[in-house]
Amino acid sequence: MLPAPLPSCGPDRLRIRTGSHDGHGRIVFDWSGPVAYRLTPGVEGLGIAFPDAGCRPAANGIRPARNLRGVEAEGQGAALVLRVAAGAQLRDFRLGNRVVIDLADPAR
Repeated sequence: MLPAPLPSCGPDRLRIRTGSHDGHGRIVFDWSGPVAYRLTPGVEGLGIAFPDAGCRPAANGIRPARNLRGVEAEGQGAALVLRVAAGAQLRDFRLGNRVVIDLADPAR
């Protein structure tokens, strides 16, 4: 028996913002409280999972940004696949309850 899908994260629980800056794009997962995350680099993008979030981030409505080509839901849980430009350099960090992913331009 498969587990039921998680409910979608409402704006009171999670806000997702993207931005394009000189030399990099940024995606920010702004949670209402502390949430663990796990990154999994893959051939077609970067997987990001929030194993204890209790809700599912919505992939639709996330605006593209520099080096971010798209976002897709993964599985039934709180995981997404970020489709990134080939060669983009990834950096992740925490800022309070926010999880920040920078997608720097490929090295020349």
